[in-house]
Amino acid sequence: MLNHVTKVRQSKQRNKTGGVFVIVVACCCLILVPVMIIASQFGMYTVDKYRVQNVVEAAALLAANDVSRIVINDPNFGYVSLSNYAPIGKATAAPDGEPLPVTGINTLIGTIRQNTILAHELGNPTMAALVESDRVDLQRTTDTLNSTINQALTGKSKQENTDIQGAKIDPLQDATKFLKASLPANVELESIKLTNGWLSDGGRTMIPVPQPERIAEVKPENAQQGFVKPFIKLPAAGRAFTFAGLGDASTIVQSRSFHPVDKEHVCSIIKLECVLNVHRPETPYAGKILSKMPIVACSQP
Repeated sequence: MLNHVTKVRQSKQRNKTGGVFVIVVACCCLILVPVMIIASQFGMYTVDKYRVQNVVEAAALLAANDVSRIVINDPNFGYVSLSNYAPIGKATAAPDGEPLPVTGINTLIGTIRQNTILAHELGNPTMAALVESDRVDLQRTTDTLNSTINQALTGKSKQENTDIQGAKIDPLQDATKFLKASLPANVELESIKLTNGWLSDGGRTMIPVPQPERIAEVKPENAQQGFVKPFIKLPAAGRAFTFAGLGDASTIVQSRSFHPVDKEHVCSIIKLECVLNVHRPETPYAGKILSKMPIVACSQP
């Protein structure tokens, strides 16, 4: 009889232990397994985003390079672009067939600003009047260049954009082709948008602070490494001049400082926004969208 009671007690203890084990297993299935799945998916998303961010930034640099090659024929200043070009282009020839130089917009701004300071220092009213006329024309040129770049980026140009050799330039098409060819196999381009604008902080120019500094009207905080800062108003004899962000090579800049195109700046910064669909590469989930990934990159020509 005693043995029977002992066996019953042991059986009940085993039943309790077994019940606890079942509860533990159920908790693992309901809590730990989903957490592990979410963690693994997040890890995949993070890896994919790091990989595609580099590709998107490369596409933004490509678009910036394209934009820096666009040339406009301005009625006041001749051929103008974001960049300076020597007189070697077939598409920038004068009526006599000789190629003309292309003036970079910052070179144009710097020259007119310097002449404004000189006219003021010399007290020459004739020179001051001519410089003021140039300054008014400069605003029109800036508006035309901004508009031309914006239309090229959106793919809505009314006329074909070309470089100094007459080669067609289409930043939107080039960036789209690059993304489709360079993204990982499980990442698909859903949409892409290119816009131009300016930076409230960041960027650089290749315009040195004029000499002598006592009449340059450039405060120390408005210069960096001997060059004037872009996108800020620099006074000159009561007038304000703003330089574009342009360097000796295209570079990635911070998108958080980006502002869309306006009439107060030379809007040289290129913003690329895209939405990517990330698919599961493994069977039997191939073709199904795992997540949508928005990516943004900004570049300075």
